[in-house]
Amino acid sequence: LYYVVYIGGAVVALSCLGVDTTAIFVSAGVLTIIVGFGAQSLIEDVITGLFIILEGEIAVGDIITVDGFRGEVKTIGLRTISIIDLGGNIRIINNSEISSLVNLSDVTSVAVVNVPVSNEVSLIEAENAVREALSELPSEYPDIFKDIPVYKGVDKLLEEYIELMVVANVAEENIYDARRIMQREIRYSCEKAKLNKPCND
Repeated sequence: LYYVVYIGGAVVALSCLGVDTTAIFVSAGVLTIIVGFGAQSLIEDVITGLFIILEGEIAVGDIITVDGFRGEVKTIGLRTISIIDLGGNIRIINNSEISSLVNLSDVTSVAVVNVPVSNEVSLIEAENAVREALSELPSEYPDIFKDIPVYKGVDKLLEEYIELMVVANVAEENIYDARRIMQREIRYSCEKAKLNKPCND
């Protein structure tokens, strides 16, 4: 508005001095068209950014995936959003280029662990060791496990070993920590049970 007033005032002043302002308006129209085409992507970014902010679909700190890139939302701007992954890599994406976005923080995520069990180990003993490890997780790690993870059973039958599947409902930001904890505690439970070979050997 500031610049419009000054430019308008300058045009009126020139007109009063007898200068033909028609050519100025024609030039201004052409310039506006050129600038409009050049700024088309910028305008799309800003409009999309306004919708993102006003609708509140994502917020800083949410875990999202955008076009296959998973990370935590670092900043949300009118033109771009930035996402940082677990490796510290930051990806800056123009708002208008976001074609598919999934907010993983809105839903409970599932951490899945497949436990290899040697064929030399008793399946019943291995299952008991797994269940014992899982039952203690909510009390030992209450910030990560709100409920006892579920032992799903034998997932694969292979030549030298079988795989047992364990799943846990956790927050998306804890999914990798949950997997590491379950793997550690299951291994430790197998060692306590003194199985002739560790579960995940």
